[in-house]
Amino acid sequence: MGAAATKYNVMASLSNTPIYVMTQVDGWAHTRWGPGGMLYAEAIGGLIGLAVYIAVTALVPRRESVATVPVVPA
Repeated sequence: MGAAATKYNVMASLSNTPIYVMTQVDGWAHTRWGPGGMLYAEAIGGLIGLAVYIAVTALVPRRESVATVPVVPA
C-alpha cells in the first residue's frame, strides 16, 4: 500500500473532472438555449450517469461472498 497519500490525492483530483466538464456543458447550454436548456442539459447529464452506472453494474461480474455465517443448531 505504498504512497497511499499520493494515490488519494490523485483520486481526489480526478473527482474534480466531472464538476469541470458539467460546468462547461451548463455554460454552453445556457448560452445556446437559455436557462431552460441548461436545466435540460443538467437532467440529460444525470440520465447519462444513471445509464453508465447501470451498464457497469450489469457488466462487472459479482464475486461470491467469502464470509459465511455458521449455522448453529437450535
